[in-house]
Amino acid sequence: MTIEVLSHLTGRNLTQDDITPPVRFLAALVTLGMGVMYADGVVEDEEKQLLEKTIERLVPPQRDVRQLVQGLLSGLEKNPVYQNPQQWLKLTTSLSESERILLLNFCYAMSAVDGTIDPNESQYLQLASNSLGIDSRYPMVLEAWFKGEEFRDQSVWEELQSKLQPEQFEALGIRLVNQQVVEYLSRLVGRQLSLLDITPTMIFVVSLVTISLEVMLADGQVVEEETQLLAKTIDRLTPPEEDDLRQLGPFLIGLLLRQVQRNPTASNCPEWLTLTKPLSYAEKLLLLCFAYDMSAADGEIDPTEQDYLHIVAKNLGIDARYTAVLEAGFRDEDIQDEQAWDELRSQLHPDQFQYLDMVFVDAARYILDCLEVCSF
Repeated sequence: MTIEVLSHLTGRNLTQDDITPPVRFLAALVTLGMGVMYADGVVEDEEKQLLEKTIERLVPPQRDVRQLVQGLLSGLEKNPVYQNPQQWLKLTTSLSESERILLLNFCYAMSAVDGTIDPNESQYLQLASNSLGIDSRYPMVLEAWFKGEEFRDQSVWEELQSKLQPEQFEALGIRLVNQQVVEYLSRLVGRQLSLLDITPTMIFVVSLVTISLEVMLADGQVVEEETQLLAKTIDRLTPPEEDDLRQLGPFLIGLLLRQVQRNPTASNCPEWLTLTKPLSYAEKLLLLCFAYDMSAADGEIDPTEQDYLHIVAKNLGIDARYTAVLEAGFRDEDIQDEQAWDELRSQLHPDQFQYLDMVFVDAARYILDCLEVCSF
C-alpha cells in the first residue's frame, strides 16, 4: 500500500527497500503537514518555513531520501492526497501508537506556528486524529498546549507525554527531547515551544548558560569579564544559521542570572539536569569542560566554584578521573593520570561531534588545545 502511494506521488518506481521506517514516517508527516497548511485555504509563509524546517531537521542526510521527499512535495502539489484519509492512511498503517501521536504533535505545531490555530485547521486535525485511531483526549490537550491554555486534566497530559518518550522513536532515527525539556524551555523563554524548536545545540547552550552562571555565583559575585566570556562562548557555540538561538543568548544570560540570584540554593536543586538528559556522554563531558573554562577565566579556580563543579560532574555522571584531569589542565598544572588523559582525549575527539554541527567540532578542538598545553 505505502509503496503504491509513494511511487505514484513521487513518480518513482520504489521498492520495499526504499520504504524504511524513517521514510514512512516522514512521508506521513509531510502529507499531513501539507493538509494542515491548506486546511484554511491560506498558506502562510510561517507554515512553509516550518515545513521546510521540519524536513531539514528530520530528513536523513542521504541524498536519495532527500530527493524522495522533494519528489513527494511536488507530487502532493498536483495530487492532494492529504484531503482523502483513505489514501493517506496507507502511509500510516505500520506506524506505532506513539509514532502516530508524534505525527499529530508535529501537525499541531504546524497549525500553531502563527500563534493561533485556525478553526478549519483544528477540524482537520481532529478528523486526522480520529482516522489515526488516536485517543480523543490527546488532541484536546495538544491543542490546549499549543494555544497556551490550562489543561482540564493534568493526568491526560502526563499520559500523553509518557507515549512521547524519546526512546520510543529510535527506529525512526529522530533525536528528540522529552516534554519536561519542552516545558522548562517554554517557561524560560515565555512562549510555547514544540519538539521541533529544540535542537541539540539549544539544549547544550542553555545548559551551559545555567551551569556557568551558577559557577560564577558560587564565590558570591559575578564580574563583567565573566559574563563577557560567557557571551563570547555562546557566540562560538551557535551555528550561523541558528539566528533564533543567537538572539536568545544574551536574553538567557540576563534571565538566568536573575533566577539564580533569586534562588541561592539553585545548585542544590539542579533543574538544568532535566535539560542534559538528551545529551550524549561526550556532549556532557564537553559541557563540563566549558564550565571549567569559565571558572578558570580569571586565572584560577575558586574553591567554592570547584565544589560546585564537582556537584555538576557527579550529576552528569562524569568519571571522577576525568574531572581531576580537567582541574589540573585548567589550572595549568601537570596532568598525572596519563591513562585518564588519553581516554578523555578520545571522548573529546572532534569526530565525536560531527553529527551535531561544525561549531561543536571546533569547540572540541578548542578544549583539547587548552588542555594540550599541560605536560606530564
